Amino acid sequence: MYLGQKIEEALTSALFSSAQHPYIYALLVASLIPDPNIGLPKQLLGAVAADPFVVHRGCLFAPRCPVVQDSCLATSQELRSMAVSSVRCDQA
Repeated sequence: MYLGQKIEEALTSALFSSAQHPYIYALLVASLIPDPNIGLPKQLLGAVAADPFVVHRGCLFAPRCPVVQDSCLATSQELRSMAVSSVRCDQA
């Protein structure tokens, strides 16, 4: 879920092995591994915080997305079925 909108649905194994939506991928990459020698993961998301009160024309995640395209800003993304998941992203 992102701002109250389902963005990806998959079996747990599929989600953890190959997340399709950039937000889900970012959440998984940000999970810390219990090894202090590894350091912190690199943050690839934009610095714009999500605002649930702003009306968005396109993808709700677009302001923070590392792979955003012009079409993401202009058109709402529909939840579409893929091989092992459903995802709300044209870039997936």
